This record gives sequence, structure tokens and C-alpha cells, in this order.
Amino acid sequence: MEGKHIVFLVIGLLMFLVLFGTPIADSLGGKFNFLKDASGKVGEYVFGIKAGSSSFAGTDLTSYAYLVIFMMLWLIFFVSFGDIIGTFSTFDESIAWIIATALSIIVGLLGVIGGVVGVATKWFVWAGTFAIYLALATAVVAFLLVNFGLSSISGWVMKRKLARDVIRGKKGASEAADAVSELRLVDKAFKSKEDDSFSESGEI
Repeated sequence: MEGKHIVFLVIGLLMFLVLFGTPIADSLGGKFNFLKDASGKVGEYVFGIKAGSSSFAGTDLTSYAYLVIFMMLWLIFFVSFGDIIGTFSTFDESIAWIIATALSIIVGLLGVIGGVVGVATKWFVWAGTFAIYLALATAVVAFLLVNFGLSSISGWVMKRKLARDVIRGKKGASEAADAVSELRLVDKAFKSKEDDSFSESGEI
């Protein structure tokens, strides 16, 4: 097993303990109270979760909701640090993820996640939600316009799809360029046909 996978396994087990240790202990009875104690200690001393906290960025939550949100933010920091360090440094991949783990633990213990980052995350989530619904509305409008036969909108939609595929690596740049050229030819053909139809109707 590679060092990176060991780091992932350890972090995954610790996160599982923090998130599910208490519910498991409550459901199994008194003999498993050590899971509840371990969950609290790991959450406090490894991830920086303050015991009894339930308010996040001015929003009152249940204790478990606070716990989940905190852990998800910690996970975002962890994978972001790991990817950035692994991509832009000369460190071995295993070392990069160990450094990412250390930095994420420091971020949690310093209280950064529950402070400014919490407020920024709250606004970011609202902005992201608005952007998603705006994109959905745009897609519906484009769908209706395409089905009403507006060829210019059809071309715009296809170009956006091609650009998205190039960015995601599904198509090469040359392949996308060829597709755009063919799309222009089709668009010209549609316009030519529309002009001919208009001329014929005028003659009649």
C-alpha cells in the first residue's frame, strides 16, 4: 500500500470515528462508551472541534449538523492542500499528503474553520446555489428556444458543449476546431435555406 493510501485510510477512519462514534456507542449500550469518549477526544485534539458547539457562522444548528459541516470543511482543506502541494512541489506524493494532513490539523486547531472561513463558506454556498439555479434556468430557456427552431441558439449551445468537452479533456483542440467549422457550415446551410424559403414566399 502506498503512503498516500495509508494517509487516506487513517484520515478516513478518524473521520468515521468522529462522525459515527457517538451514534454507534448510543445504539450499542454502555460497553461501547469508549467510542463516544474517543470520538470527542479525536474531534477536539485532531480536528479542532470544540465540544458542545452548535452555532456555525451565526446559524444555530444541531450538534450533529455542526459536526458534519465542520468535518466536510476540514476535508475540503485536506484534499485542496494535498492536491496543491502534490502538483506544484517537488515533494514525493506521500510526503505531500502528510504535509497536507499536518496543515489541515493546524487549520482546525487554530479555529480558522469555525471563524472567517465559516462566514465565507456560508456566503459561498448561497452564491453557488444561486449560480446552479441560474444555470438550470438558462438551460431550460435554451432548450425551449432550440425547439422553436432558432438556429443561432442551437449553434451557441453546441459551441458551449464543445468548449466544455475540450476543458474536460474529452475532445482534443483540433477535433473541437473541426467540429466548430462543420457547425458553421451547417449554420450557413440553414440560413441559405431560410433565405430561399423567404424568396419563394415573396415571389408567390
